Amino acid sequence: MGASPEGIPMNSGYMPGVPRLGVPVLLMSDASLGVINPGFHEGDTATALPASIPLGSSFNSDLARTGGRMIALEARSRDSMSGQRAASISLETRATGFEYLLEDPLLSAVLAAESINGKRGEGVISTIKHYSLNCIETNRHWLDAFIDPAAHRRR
Repeated sequence: MGASPEGIPMNSGYMPGVPRLGVPVLLMSDASLGVINPGFHEGDTATALPASIPLGSSFNSDLARTGGRMIALEARSRDSMSGQRAASISLETRATGFEYLLEDPLLSAVLAAESINGKRGEGVISTIKHYSLNCIETNRHWLDAFIDPAAHRRR
Protein backbone atom coordinates (compact mmCIF):
# COMPACT_ATOMS: atom_id res chain seq x y z
CA MET A 1 0.00 0.00 0.00
CA GLY A 2 1.31 3.40 -0.85
CA ALA A 3 0.63 7.08 -0.43
CA SER A 4 -2.74 8.32 -1.62
CA PRO A 5 -2.88 10.54 -4.69
CA GLU A 6 -4.22 14.06 -4.35
CA GLY A 7 -7.99 14.23 -4.06
CA ILE A 8 -8.34 10.85 -2.30
CA PRO A 9 -9.97 11.04 1.17
CA MET A 10 -7.71 10.56 4.17
CA ASN A 11 -7.28 6.87 4.92
CA SER A 12 -5.05 4.35 6.66
CA GLY A 13 -4.24 2.42 3.50
CA TYR A 14 -4.51 3.07 -0.21
CA MET A 15 -4.14 0.54 -3.01
CA PRO A 16 -4.60 1.67 -6.60
CA GLY A 17 -7.13 -0.19 -8.68
CA VAL A 18 -6.50 -2.18 -11.84
CA PRO A 19 -9.02 -0.74 -14.32
CA ARG A 20 -8.31 -3.29 -17.08
CA LEU A 21 -9.33 -6.06 -14.65
CA GLY A 22 -12.24 -4.16 -13.14
CA VAL A 23 -10.52 -3.93 -9.75
CA PRO A 24 -11.46 -0.68 -7.99
CA VAL A 25 -9.27 1.49 -5.78
CA LEU A 26 -9.06 0.13 -2.23
CA LEU A 27 -9.17 2.59 0.65
CA MET A 28 -8.76 1.21 4.15
CA SER A 29 -9.70 2.85 7.42
CA ASP A 30 -8.95 1.77 10.97
CA ALA A 31 -12.08 0.38 12.55
CA SER A 32 -11.66 -1.61 15.73
CA LEU A 33 -14.01 0.75 17.51
CA GLY A 34 -15.99 2.07 14.55
CA VAL A 35 -15.18 3.67 11.21
CA ILE A 36 -12.44 6.21 11.71
CA ASN A 37 -13.38 9.75 10.75
CA PRO A 38 -11.44 9.81 7.48
CA GLY A 39 -11.60 13.51 6.73
CA PHE A 40 -11.70 15.24 10.09
CA HIS A 41 -14.22 17.62 8.55
CA GLU A 42 -17.09 19.22 10.39
CA GLY A 43 -20.16 17.03 10.01
CA ASP A 44 -18.10 13.98 9.01
CA THR A 45 -19.00 11.73 11.90
CA ALA A 46 -18.89 8.06 12.73
CA THR A 47 -20.43 5.91 15.44
CA ALA A 48 -17.94 5.22 18.22
CA LEU A 49 -18.09 1.82 19.90
CA PRO A 50 -16.73 1.24 23.42
CA ALA A 51 -13.14 0.10 23.86
CA SER A 52 -12.58 -3.51 22.80
CA ILE A 53 -11.94 -4.75 26.35
CA PRO A 54 -15.68 -4.90 27.29
CA LEU A 55 -16.38 -6.94 24.15
CA GLY A 56 -13.57 -9.30 25.09
CA SER A 57 -14.94 -9.54 28.62
CA SER A 58 -18.34 -10.52 27.25
CA PHE A 59 -17.00 -13.74 25.66
CA ASN A 60 -19.86 -13.17 23.20
CA SER A 61 -19.02 -14.10 19.60
CA ASP A 62 -22.50 -13.06 18.38
CA LEU A 63 -21.93 -9.59 19.80
CA ALA A 64 -18.55 -9.39 18.04
CA ARG A 65 -20.15 -10.35 14.71
CA THR A 66 -22.96 -7.83 15.21
CA GLY A 67 -20.46 -5.07 15.98
CA GLY A 68 -18.52 -6.00 12.84
CA ARG A 69 -21.71 -5.83 10.76
CA MET A 70 -22.57 -2.40 12.17
CA ILE A 71 -19.11 -1.05 11.36
CA ALA A 72 -19.29 -2.51 7.84
CA LEU A 73 -22.70 -0.99 7.14
CA GLU A 74 -21.42 2.41 8.21
CA ALA A 75 -18.26 1.97 6.12
CA ARG A 76 -20.35 1.07 3.08
CA SER A 77 -22.41 4.22 3.56
CA ARG A 78 -19.21 6.13 2.80
CA ASP A 79 -18.63 5.51 -0.87
CA SER A 80 -14.87 5.86 -0.53
CA MET A 81 -14.13 3.33 2.26
CA SER A 82 -13.96 -0.23 0.98
CA GLY A 83 -11.85 -1.92 3.64
CA GLN A 84 -11.38 -1.93 7.38
CA ARG A 85 -8.27 -2.62 9.44
CA ALA A 86 -9.82 -4.17 12.46
CA ALA A 87 -9.96 -6.34 14.97
CA SER A 88 -6.88 -5.85 17.06
CA ILE A 89 -5.47 -8.77 18.99
CA SER A 90 -2.22 -9.57 20.70
CA LEU A 91 -0.67 -13.01 20.76
CA GLU A 92 0.99 -12.05 24.01
CA THR A 93 -0.69 -12.73 27.34
CA ARG A 94 -0.67 -9.05 28.24
CA ALA A 95 -2.95 -7.19 25.92
CA THR A 96 -2.47 -3.51 26.54
CA GLY A 97 -4.34 -0.66 24.95
CA PHE A 98 -7.94 0.19 24.20
CA GLU A 99 -8.05 -1.69 20.87
CA TYR A 100 -7.20 -5.15 22.19
CA LEU A 101 -9.93 -7.61 23.14
CA LEU A 102 -8.41 -9.42 26.12
CA GLU A 103 -5.37 -11.27 27.36
CA ASP A 104 -6.30 -14.76 26.14
CA PRO A 105 -4.90 -15.17 22.61
CA LEU A 106 -7.32 -17.95 21.61
CA LEU A 107 -10.48 -16.18 22.75
CA SER A 108 -9.18 -12.95 21.21
CA ALA A 109 -8.75 -14.78 17.92
CA VAL A 110 -12.29 -16.21 18.06
CA LEU A 111 -13.86 -12.81 18.77
CA ALA A 112 -11.68 -11.04 16.20
CA ALA A 113 -12.64 -13.62 13.58
CA GLU A 114 -16.32 -13.07 14.30
CA SER A 115 -15.92 -9.30 14.02
CA ILE A 116 -14.13 -9.74 10.69
CA ASN A 117 -16.76 -12.22 9.49
CA GLY A 118 -19.47 -9.69 10.34
CA LYS A 119 -17.74 -7.07 8.19
CA ARG A 120 -17.08 -9.45 5.33
CA GLY A 121 -20.68 -10.64 5.45
CA GLU A 122 -21.70 -7.08 4.56
CA GLY A 123 -19.30 -6.97 1.62
CA VAL A 124 -16.51 -5.03 3.32
CA ILE A 125 -12.91 -6.22 3.29
CA SER A 126 -11.48 -6.59 6.78
CA THR A 127 -8.12 -7.62 8.15
CA ILE A 128 -6.75 -8.32 11.58
CA LYS A 129 -4.14 -5.96 12.95
CA HIS A 130 -1.53 -5.69 15.69
CA TYR A 131 -1.30 -9.41 16.34
CA SER A 132 2.44 -9.65 16.68
CA LEU A 133 5.09 -7.19 17.80
CA ASN A 134 2.93 -4.09 17.78
CA CYS A 135 4.92 -1.27 19.30
CA ILE A 136 3.73 1.22 21.83
CA GLU A 137 1.56 4.12 20.70
CA THR A 138 3.78 6.80 22.23
CA ASN A 139 6.27 8.03 19.62
CA ARG A 140 5.09 5.29 17.26
CA HIS A 141 6.18 7.24 14.20
CA TRP A 142 9.74 7.61 15.46
CA LEU A 143 10.37 4.34 17.28
CA ASP A 144 12.05 1.64 15.22
CA ALA A 145 12.52 -1.85 16.64
CA PHE A 146 14.72 -4.49 15.12
CA ILE A 147 13.58 -7.93 16.29
CA ASP A 148 15.73 -10.96 15.59
CA PRO A 149 13.55 -13.65 13.91
CA ALA A 150 14.69 -16.26 16.42
CA ALA A 151 13.71 -14.02 19.34
CA HIS A 152 10.32 -13.41 17.73
CA ARG A 153 9.65 -17.16 17.46
CA ARG A 154 10.37 -17.59 21.19
CA ARG A 155 7.66 -15.11 22.19
